[in-house]
Amino acid sequence: MTIDKLGGNGTPPVRGGPPVARVQSGADPAATSRTGGSAPATDAVSLTPQSRQLREVESKLSETPAFDSARVAELRKAIERGEYRVDSRRVAGKLLEFERDLSAPGAGD
Repeated sequence: MTIDKLGGNGTPPVRGGPPVARVQSGADPAATSRTGGSAPATDAVSLTPQSRQLREVESKLSETPAFDSARVAELRKAIERGEYRVDSRRVAGKLLEFERDLSAPGAGD
Protein backbone atom coordinates (compact mmCIF):
# COMPACT_ATOMS: atom_id res chain seq x y z
CA MET A 1 0.00 0.00 0.00
CA THR A 2 1.42 3.38 -1.03
CA ILE A 3 0.64 6.58 0.82
CA ASP A 4 1.05 9.74 -1.21
CA LYS A 5 2.20 12.90 0.49
CA LEU A 6 -0.47 15.56 0.09
CA GLY A 7 1.41 18.53 1.55
CA GLY A 8 5.07 19.44 1.62
CA ASN A 9 5.58 18.00 5.09
CA GLY A 10 3.36 14.93 4.81
CA THR A 11 0.19 16.55 6.13
CA PRO A 12 -2.74 17.52 3.94
CA PRO A 13 -3.46 21.23 3.55
CA VAL A 14 -6.45 22.59 5.48
CA ARG A 15 -9.23 24.00 3.37
CA GLY A 16 -12.52 25.69 4.18
CA GLY A 17 -13.74 27.03 7.51
CA PRO A 18 -14.03 30.63 8.69
CA PRO A 19 -11.20 33.09 8.04
CA VAL A 20 -8.70 33.49 10.85
CA ALA A 21 -7.81 37.00 12.06
CA ARG A 22 -4.22 37.62 13.02
CA VAL A 23 -3.65 38.99 16.52
CA GLN A 24 -0.66 41.08 17.49
CA SER A 25 1.80 39.42 19.83
CA GLY A 26 0.85 39.92 23.47
CA ALA A 27 -2.80 40.76 22.75
CA ASP A 28 -5.55 38.62 24.22
CA PRO A 29 -7.61 37.22 21.30
CA ALA A 30 -10.62 36.58 23.54
CA ALA A 31 -10.56 40.18 24.80
CA THR A 32 -10.33 41.51 21.24
CA SER A 33 -13.35 39.50 20.11
CA ARG A 34 -15.38 40.56 23.17
CA THR A 35 -14.68 44.22 22.72
CA GLY A 36 -15.17 44.28 18.95
CA GLY A 37 -11.52 44.96 18.13
CA SER A 38 -10.99 47.88 20.51
CA ALA A 39 -8.53 47.94 23.40
CA PRO A 40 -8.20 44.63 25.26
CA ALA A 41 -10.16 44.22 28.48
CA THR A 42 -8.22 44.27 31.74
CA ASP A 43 -8.24 41.44 34.25
CA ALA A 44 -8.99 42.01 37.92
CA VAL A 45 -7.94 39.91 40.89
CA SER A 46 -9.46 40.11 44.33
CA LEU A 47 -7.84 38.36 47.28
CA THR A 48 -9.75 36.86 50.17
CA PRO A 49 -8.80 37.85 53.73
CA GLN A 50 -7.32 34.37 54.21
CA SER A 51 -5.07 34.73 51.17
CA ARG A 52 -3.88 38.13 52.40
CA GLN A 53 -3.14 36.63 55.81
CA LEU A 54 -1.26 33.74 54.17
CA ARG A 55 0.84 36.21 52.18
CA GLU A 56 1.76 38.05 55.39
CA VAL A 57 2.76 34.80 57.09
CA GLU A 58 4.83 33.73 54.06
CA SER A 59 6.56 37.10 54.07
CA LYS A 60 7.44 36.81 57.77
CA LEU A 61 8.66 33.24 57.31
CA SER A 62 10.90 34.24 54.42
CA GLU A 63 12.60 36.75 56.72
CA THR A 64 13.11 34.17 59.49
CA PRO A 65 16.22 31.97 59.33
CA ALA A 66 15.54 28.29 58.61
CA PHE A 67 17.20 27.27 61.88
CA ASP A 68 18.89 28.75 64.94
CA SER A 69 22.59 28.19 64.30
CA ALA A 70 23.52 29.12 67.89
CA ARG A 71 21.14 26.47 69.25
CA VAL A 72 22.54 23.88 66.80
CA ALA A 73 26.10 24.65 67.96
CA GLU A 74 25.01 24.39 71.60
CA LEU A 75 23.36 21.01 71.03
CA ARG A 76 26.33 19.72 69.04
CA LYS A 77 28.70 20.55 71.92
CA ALA A 78 26.36 18.89 74.46
CA ILE A 79 26.25 15.73 72.31
CA GLU A 80 30.06 15.70 71.94
CA ARG A 81 30.46 16.03 75.74
CA GLY A 82 27.88 13.27 76.29
CA GLU A 83 25.62 15.66 78.19
CA TYR A 84 22.64 15.66 75.81
CA ARG A 85 19.72 13.69 77.21
CA VAL A 86 16.52 12.87 75.37
CA ASP A 87 13.33 13.24 77.41
CA SER A 88 11.39 10.30 75.96
CA ARG A 89 8.17 11.30 77.74
CA ARG A 90 8.32 14.79 76.23
CA VAL A 91 9.01 13.37 72.74
CA ALA A 92 6.10 10.92 73.09
CA GLY A 93 3.81 13.69 74.31
CA LYS A 94 4.73 15.92 71.36
CA LEU A 95 4.11 13.04 68.92
CA LEU A 96 0.67 12.41 70.43
CA GLU A 97 -0.15 16.13 70.32
CA PHE A 98 0.89 16.24 66.66
CA GLU A 99 -1.28 13.21 65.81
CA ARG A 100 -4.26 14.77 67.65
CA ASP A 101 -3.83 18.00 65.71
CA LEU A 102 -3.71 16.10 62.40
CA SER A 103 -6.89 14.17 63.11
CA ALA A 104 -8.82 17.14 64.55
CA PRO A 105 -11.86 18.24 62.54
CA GLY A 106 -10.95 21.07 60.19
CA ALA A 107 -7.22 20.25 60.37
CA GLY A 108 -7.07 19.64 56.59
CA ASP A 109 -8.75 22.94 55.68
